[in-house]
Amino acid sequence: SSLVMSPSISIAPYSGGILDFSPQSFAAWKLQFENHDSSIGFSRYYLDSAYVPPTLKRDAYAKGKEALDYDRMMNPDTYSLDNYEAAGLAARKVIVAKAESDTLRTATTETQEEVHSMARANAVQYLLSSFAPSVRTVWDSYTSPSLLWTAILERYEVHNNVNDPTTLIAMINELKYSSVLALTLYLPHWPAW
Repeated sequence: SSLVMSPSISIAPYSGGILDFSPQSFAAWKLQFENHDSSIGFSRYYLDSAYVPPTLKRDAYAKGKEALDYDRMMNPDTYSLDNYEAAGLAARKVIVAKAESDTLRTATTETQEEVHSMARANAVQYLLSSFAPSVRTVWDSYTSPSLLWTAILERYEVHNNVNDPTTLIAMINELKYSSVLALTLYLPHWPAW
């Protein structure tokens, strides 16, 4: 999907009911949000901390091939097999093959990391766009989408009788230091109070 692959795409903000700190707003918000987010493809980012879109590796490899073609054009001497005799040609082919492999691997890895990071940030931004400003200020684009989703569910489904903005922060701090989640999720950056 092009939404996931293109780092330059700007996502449309969520257009349903807004989540605020009152527990009463959650049920309607969750239903609307899940309908919206599944239609644009972000739901897996909220449900699976290790989610990588199935097309990401293939698409990153295709971009890596483009980078290799460009590098061949810009640095023809690096890849040239011209003017080598039989004995030197075999050794030169090994050198060229390594240069191709290194260039392809580097470009593919960089593309995959950049696009995956951007897709995760887009998923977080989409989720943030569904919050009232008072809720939104607690989070930034470096937060893990699944950690944010887990904290929201914890806050509104488990501790729904507390109408206190600091409850969300307390929930995320509990999750942040959990031995299971701390190893697999990116942690949020908190604003200074």
